[in-house]
Amino acid sequence: MVYAGISCNQSGLGIIINNVASNSDEVIISEDDVLQFPALQNNDFFYAYLKNCGKCEHIKVLAKNGNTFKIERGLNKECFPMGSVIEYDNRSLEAIRAIAETENYKFVFPLLCNQETKTVSIDETRLREIIRTIATDVLGI
Repeated sequence: MVYAGISCNQSGLGIIINNVASNSDEVIISEDDVLQFPALQNNDFFYAYLKNCGKCEHIKVLAKNGNTFKIERGLNKECFPMGSVIEYDNRSLEAIRAIAETENYKFVFPLLCNQETKTVSIDETRLREIIRTIATDVLGI
């Protein structure tokens, strides 16, 4: 899964043109606002906020078909009337984690990456062997 980013030319803001019930998994935005959000490929997604009159719900946008977003609802599952706002999220902890996880960092020797623990370490044994080889073969120590 890849976190879909927005460009500098995209605001990440849209006006909702349907009433979003608390059990709804779709948000329809104004056709004028569609280009303000990223295109989504097969497993792409992004987080967003639904906002209206002090109410705010964090959602995950799973798919986009024209101006209709397929969403996974947050914990609050509020109702949002037509005219509410959807806002792209790149600042929440969930968004930052998702962005970081989609980056495929390439670690080269002597760095080792453990995907399970998400840690980076140094292969000290192999590094010592190379230093020893250089010291003996090149420097004659």
